[in-house]
Amino acid sequence: MRKDKDLSVERLIKENEELRQAIVELRKTENQYRSLADNALVGITRTNLKGKLLYANPTYLNIFGYDTLEEARAVGALSRYRNPEDRKTLMEILKQYGKVANFEAECISKTGHSVYVLLSAVLE
Repeated sequence: MRKDKDLSVERLIKENEELRQAIVELRKTENQYRSLADNALVGITRTNLKGKLLYANPTYLNIFGYDTLEEARAVGALSRYRNPEDRKTLMEILKQYGKVANFEAECISKTGHSVYVLLSAVLE
């Protein structure tokens, strides 16, 4: 019986170490992808279906004239389509096909200027 307990403890210790290593690797990978997105030359965002801005890289913020993600969120940056029907159409395509590629829209910057965008999106 003692031997079975020792083996169980050893197995748990080994599994715990494997989980710790997996977490380290996941963090490393996450940091690599975050760095890639943060330094991309194109605007990258992540949103929910209601249009809440969850993430925007510095290039996106710069394109639309925002200094911070919080500022873009506060003004509802994703709802700033020149033609509100564009967002509706975009969402219909996303819901039907699960993705959209090369969707053209005219948006409005922080200063009210037109920003023409070519959107691609994947529904997760």
